[in-house]
Amino acid sequence: MDIQYNLLDSETFGYIQSVFQSDEFPWFLNTSVAYPNSNISVHDCQFTHTLVRDYKVCSKWVQYIEPVLYKAGIRKEDLARAKVNCTLATDEPFHSGLHTDFGSGSFTTYVFYINTNNGGTAFDDGTFVKSEENKLVSFDGMTMHTAVTSTDTKYRIVLNLNVRKL
Repeated sequence: MDIQYNLLDSETFGYIQSVFQSDEFPWFLNTSVAYPNSNISVHDCQFTHTLVRDYKVCSKWVQYIEPVLYKAGIRKEDLARAKVNCTLATDEPFHSGLHTDFGSGSFTTYVFYINTNNGGTAFDDGTFVKSEENKLVSFDGMTMHTAVTSTDTKYRIVLNLNVRKL
């Protein structure tokens, strides 16, 4: 696992943050976070916006993540999936369920935190990475992990990237 703090300069990060927190950014409801058709909790849902799916750009909003890709050394052609996730606050931290983003293959998963809150990403080895804005965490794509909701802010927003290993 690798963690980079303050990945982007403050002006670039502030702009990206304002885009994803804007009331003009389109969000789409996913009725489960980790597993399709899951009924583990009423909190098991999130809003997402898929930017890249199966190595193909599927949203004009992808342009806003280019500084993240550049600073992380990610080539666009290796980007299997990119999506922005927004989970809403819960009274108690909710773990969406340990999972990998892809069932197989050789990938690196990146999580770029858009806002600071007491939620984060928990891993099967007990490691917890707190949501701190402008922080990038990367790990082997076969590592089991779970989103953890915030209890101190209205929402938690992350950029989730799955990148083919060379």
